[in-house]
Amino acid sequence: MNATSPTEYTFMTDSFNFSDDEKYLGVLSKDGFVDVMVLITICITGIVGNSLVIIVYSVTTQKETTASLYMIHLAIADLFTLLAVVTLHVSQYFPQTWQVLWRYDFQCKLHRFGRFLATVTTVYIMVAIALDRYVAVIHPLVYRVHNSPKRTKRILACIWIGSALLASPVSFRFTTKYNADFKASAFQSDACQLERSPNYQIFFRFYVCFILVLIPAIATGLVYSLLLIQVCRRNKDFLNGQHSQLAALSYLNQWKIAKTLFAVYIGYMVCYIPYFMFNFASVFDYYFSYIFSNVALLLPFANSCVNPVFYTLLNDKFRAGLLDIFLPAGREGRRNADTTKMNVVSHVQSCPTSSRSTQTLHSMV
Repeated sequence: MNATSPTEYTFMTDSFNFSDDEKYLGVLSKDGFVDVMVLITICITGIVGNSLVIIVYSVTTQKETTASLYMIHLAIADLFTLLAVVTLHVSQYFPQTWQVLWRYDFQCKLHRFGRFLATVTTVYIMVAIALDRYVAVIHPLVYRVHNSPKRTKRILACIWIGSALLASPVSFRFTTKYNADFKASAFQSDACQLERSPNYQIFFRFYVCFILVLIPAIATGLVYSLLLIQVCRRNKDFLNGQHSQLAALSYLNQWKIAKTLFAVYIGYMVCYIPYFMFNFASVFDYYFSYIFSNVALLLPFANSCVNPVFYTLLNDKFRAGLLDIFLPAGREGRRNADTTKMNVVSHVQSCPTSSRSTQTLHSMV
């Protein structure tokens, strides 16, 4: 990808060098029509999907489990992004709204604070999830003794408070572009601008790249890598009949949850790696093409609507919860099927430990 001169990225009187990282939005088509339609689609899809996640995990028998609590708070963070951040972001494409929504500096500061708060909360919840799944899968006895919904809620409260503190340094240096000479007919895709100090611009991009995105994302990846290594070793032990069927069942159930949440992490990385590249390259005055820049700046918003897709595809209990909500007539039959499955599992547990019975348990779960 070839570097492009910053003078080609000019919006009215502001060049890319002295505005924030959303300057590119709106260049794919006239007046940002494509961007607006993409953002509206993301917003509607995400609101519906994350609302279903909160409903399913709040009304099912799994509502007080650690995994469910983490999923609910991820959905809350995504809903906050969609309702309080994306909707206001769309309004920036319509300068007629600036006199009301973007007239004062504090409005820009609050919007950016909300955006960074949701981003930081999401990534640090994923760090907590990775650590939680590692202990649950690798050290199940320790997990059962020390883990509880009350403890998980305290961890989540600390994450929200810590995220607010981390989001503050880069949120309150934004100011509005609106002034008395502003013409509502002039198109811009961004109503706010970052402080024009070159030193602070560099600090801003490094802080966003490393503190808010890269370091916690790498930490999460390392924990999942260690988990995968341990799982591969455990699988060999189970196939050799070195553990009981009861231990195998508990292990496999926890691993199924871990796989779903690992998919959530991969989705996050796919959405944020281009954003990281965009910010990091701009520190060294390297500028990507129009298309890449738009994709890099829109993908983080898209991350707010992908988690429900992963739950639907990979999580049996989430699918069962959806069916219970939308098809309540068949709920009794599904519960009977689950009871039958548990009876079969109990029968397997009563059999002598062997490689064959362990493989049977693998196939059932």
